[in-house]
Amino acid sequence: MKKTYNLEVKPFSECTWAEIKEITDAYYAGVLNPTIATDTNNEGISITWENGTVWKIGDKQVMHINHINSTGTQTYNQSLGVDNSVNAKKYRVRIIGINHDDLTSGGKALITLNMESCLWNKSSTRYMSDYCDKAETLGLQPMDDAYRYAINKGGWRESVLRVWLQNNFYKALDDDLKSCVKEVKKKTYNGCDYRRIDDIQASFEASTEDPTTFDKIFLLSEVEVSGSNGYSHAGEGTKYPYYSDNASRCKAPKWDSSNVSGRWWLRSAYSDHSVLFCFVDGTGAIGSSLASRAYGISAAFCI
Repeated sequence: MKKTYNLEVKPFSECTWAEIKEITDAYYAGVLNPTIATDTNNEGISITWENGTVWKIGDKQVMHINHINSTGTQTYNQSLGVDNSVNAKKYRVRIIGINHDDLTSGGKALITLNMESCLWNKSSTRYMSDYCDKAETLGLQPMDDAYRYAINKGGWRESVLRVWLQNNFYKALDDDLKSCVKEVKKKTYNGCDYRRIDDIQASFEASTEDPTTFDKIFLLSEVEVSGSNGYSHAGEGTKYPYYSDNASRCKAPKWDSSNVSGRWWLRSAYSDHSVLFCFVDGTGAIGSSLASRAYGISAAFCI
């Protein structure tokens, strides 16, 4: 029996997640055929539905994340006071891409969303300047941990943080939102494989593993937020239209009073080092840091 749709396309911010699912399901089924405008790079920047309603880059929606318990897994950061539990909280997500990401089922995901801020607990307005000082109250997470060698061999695919996002974070979303999320293909190359040759000599060899992962929840890559790969390997996607400069990459809460942004992880491994991943620093610029350090999380997903 052919499914029927109860459709009333409203501005994106005025829809419930159940309504968004109904609209996007109708789009993927070919029932709705909106006009998608593109920029000079052929990136989607707006969706005009048949009734004239427009969804565009930068439009926002609210998502609720239920409490996430600590995994109970001992890590280097937990031993210094970082707990990977997260309090229940509402966050804004914004449209950063349209027809940008590849669905694992084939075709393009209509919309890519990214958190406007980073995960953070309680009412703090900034992160602690010392990454291991009471960071459990501020939603910080390591990319990897010293008990797993805190290296970037295996990259995003094998990172502790990817496992946490795909499981703990995803399960904490409200059911209406979970039902909207589409699995997509993300390309992310590993860093360098550290190989001990003898007691005084070591080498770094580039990984040749398949860079594609199938993700429902993911972090952005260096090129996806900056348009370049100054630290990471080439080929990890293309820049989302929303991200245009340092200011567009700034996210609350601030790292400290001297910064304009929190520090938040990217999924890109540093291409010429075995223990570093890329992140956005407190000015909105791109940097790199040890995989075991705890920084902010600004998750992304497609619908």
